[in-house]
Amino acid sequence: MSTPPGQPTAPAPKGGSGLTLEQLIAQSNSLASQAISGSASANSGKIQDSSEIFMGTDKPQTEGNNPEVQHGIAMQNNLTYAEARMLPRDWMDSDPDKVKQLVNLGIMNKVPGFDVGMGLPEILSAWDDLVQASYALNQNTKGKKWSPFDVLDTYSNSKMNLGTVKKGDWMYDVATGEKLKYVGPKNKTTVSRDINLSDTGDVKALTTQVLTQALGRAPTAKEVAQYKSTINAQESANPNITTTTSTLNDQGETVAQSNKTTGGFDASAQQQLVQDQAAGSQEYGKYQSATTYWNAMMQTLTGG
Repeated sequence: MSTPPGQPTAPAPKGGSGLTLEQLIAQSNSLASQAISGSASANSGKIQDSSEIFMGTDKPQTEGNNPEVQHGIAMQNNLTYAEARMLPRDWMDSDPDKVKQLVNLGIMNKVPGFDVGMGLPEILSAWDDLVQASYALNQNTKGKKWSPFDVLDTYSNSKMNLGTVKKGDWMYDVATGEKLKYVGPKNKTTVSRDINLSDTGDVKALTTQVLTQALGRAPTAKEVAQYKSTINAQESANPNITTTTSTLNDQGETVAQSNKTTGGFDASAQQQLVQDQAAGSQEYGKYQSATTYWNAMMQTLTGG
């Protein structure tokens, strides 16, 4: 794994600390309660803006002809916490490529807090976790000193060298954050439910047609309102269900689509409802009997 600008060269430690970033930060904060009042050193206890953060090795690799600069950082082993945690902001102004490489490494190595589409607030937050973890690791130890970059290196994964990361249904370019390829399901199904309620005009036209044939008269305003209430209730209980199946290509674009609609309470069902209710009335029987008698009489008179 290459070391980004702004990062001291440090080998990835063998075995690591075995603690997550959150556990390391918690460990750092817990040291405050262990410190004896008046005797705690500047490097122990809860992290403060003035706390010293180790930033690199005592034997720096120099840049150019300037022995006082190590990988873009002024030659000093320590920065205050207030200075160290804001380094990505400073790099954004002086050399944005440093920030890009930091983010790329964080994403490729799956460091918690790093993700595609990060802005400066998210970058500062993820970097701050590394800074606090390095501070925690350096408490009460005489062994190796840890910089934030060393903590980052513990997530190193040499197998992850393609420069891409899968997020949801897409493969992203780690360097640019651009979508490269759709890798989600090739077929997607969506279901929509629609309720279409008949208005008073629709119900009046329907009932006029049915009742004229069944009862020999047009519906009253009260009957229209009653039938509308009954029909609307059935329409609400039986929505139109449309199932849409889409086929997607590698760019997530729809290349084929089919729709199937079921359910609903259509015109024929509405007509049957009105017909059934009308047929159940005493008026229906009387009208149909009278009609039958009248037709029979007319046939006799006309010799039909």
